[in-house]
Amino acid sequence: MTNDVENDIHLNVSNFIAVPSWRMRPMHTLYIMEGTENLDDHVFEKRHQKPENDERRRKRWDLQRLRELGLIKKNSHKQDHEIADNDDIRGFELKKFEKDLQSNVGKIEKLSRKLTNAEHAMIIAFLSLNPIVHSCVNQIHGGNFSYYRVFSVHQ
Repeated sequence: MTNDVENDIHLNVSNFIAVPSWRMRPMHTLYIMEGTENLDDHVFEKRHQKPENDERRRKRWDLQRLRELGLIKKNSHKQDHEIADNDDIRGFELKKFEKDLQSNVGKIEKLSRKLTNAEHAMIIAFLSLNPIVHSCVNQIHGGNFSYYRVFSVHQ
């Protein structure tokens, strides 16, 4: 009898063992569980598109900067040549003007004897305001402003 009771108890215990059951739980399409991410192609494209656009933009800026530097260098080189050419022309004109002024000092002295005081004042004002004439006359007369003597009033 004890065996029957033991078997009976064993059967009753086995009836009480919990066996898991499974059920289906639907997920909506807009519902995303935490820790998961969308792995679609368009998501990857969008993720990589921003750095690629930034890189393209930086390359375009670099090329534009290089073009600007090239133009600046070209313009400065051109301007240096123009300045050198202008200095040569100015130097030539200044030397020519000095020679003409030196050769005409005697003529100017003769002419100045015929001028009135007002005309002398205008000539002196012109010479003092004109830096090119001023420098030429200073070079001719040794920097002692002797052109005032040339245009002094003769009586």
